[in-house]
Amino acid sequence: MSVMSFLRPPPPRRVAIVSRAPFLGGAEVAAQRLAMGLNETGCHVVCVLGQEGDTADLMRQSGLDVRIAAMPTTDRWHWLRYSRARYALRSIFKKEGITVVHANDLPSHQIASDAARGLPIARVCHHRFLYDAVTTRWLLKFGAERHLFVSRGLQELLYRPADGQGMTLEDVMPADRCGVVYDGLPLPVAPTAGQKREARRQRAIDPDHVVAVFTGQVIERKGVAELLRAWALLERRIVTGRTAAELIVVGDDLAGHGEYLRRMKSLARELGIDVRFVGFQKDVAEWLTAADFAVVPSHFDPLGNAVLEAMAVGLPVIGAEVGGIPEMIDREETGLLVPTRDPHALAHALRSLILNPELRQRLGRTARQRCEERFSLRQHARAVLDEYQVAERGLHHRKTA
Repeated sequence: MSVMSFLRPPPPRRVAIVSRAPFLGGAEVAAQRLAMGLNETGCHVVCVLGQEGDTADLMRQSGLDVRIAAMPTTDRWHWLRYSRARYALRSIFKKEGITVVHANDLPSHQIASDAARGLPIARVCHHRFLYDAVTTRWLLKFGAERHLFVSRGLQELLYRPADGQGMTLEDVMPADRCGVVYDGLPLPVAPTAGQKREARRQRAIDPDHVVAVFTGQVIERKGVAELLRAWALLERRIVTGRTAAELIVVGDDLAGHGEYLRRMKSLARELGIDVRFVGFQKDVAEWLTAADFAVVPSHFDPLGNAVLEAMAVGLPVIGAEVGGIPEMIDREETGLLVPTRDPHALAHALRSLILNPELRQRLGRTARQRCEERFSLRQHARAVLDEYQVAERGLHHRKTA
């Protein structure tokens, strides 16, 4: 080997981020952000999606390389359809010279893992949601070199005994193949007071109101019903008096075609509270900029992207003490934690932030600092690259064993 070839840098890692992408949700946004972060490190990233739609549009608008490939799951009655889809996906991996296949979530993993089998490709499965043990085993039937979890809370729940006999998922997700990697996000410049006023003006928000905002899917597990009930418990003098407070719900019920959102609007009317439902918005960051604090009252949330997005613009967050949310919020430092499904505790926290501007400002400043320290996109991409190296070593060791 010549000196020049020895000194030549290794070729860039070629990564396929695979997602079925049935709609544009938090997991799909996380995939888009990761792809951008990996590209910035010098990787060559191909985003392989199960269908056209909002996710594909977002990724293309971000300048990402997108491929579309059907991603059915294994099915004894439709084996030919699955075989053809597997072959098409495998062809993409081979043509693009992929060295790491990164399934963005568990449902995307089965066919991606199967298509990469036998090729010199490290397979990574990203766990973002909680599925029952039977489903998890089935979707992991073709294995993975590495399992990533978006929080310790999710990992611990997945490793709890899966049945009354104490059976766990250790055999399909061995502990030595697992790691926790928090999602990251590109940090915007912290908004100025003038930018906050302008964001309010453009959205017809009273400049003197204290604004609480919920962002995310309006579905049952996000705790919107408890938030509305907590808002109804606030004294009228807080909501309409000298310290007037306003609640804005940003998001839609995509999975349920709006049915749950309609139920929440009806509940607000029944409770006699004035809540502004603005539906799905592409400029979520601007709605956060216009707010004074965010509320994430989920029944369960593996990570809490809504928490991170609020912290990124310097907002304190009231979050449910469940799932990965306590790993994002430092109690009484970057926000407040409350028991899940407890409107009275939530109302107490709402009251504290509405009536105490100094507390809001202190928590918000620290929230932004924590986001810079722990949850930037650069840190996230580097952590994922470290996990890729572990996966590649695992693949090599198993091939040579």
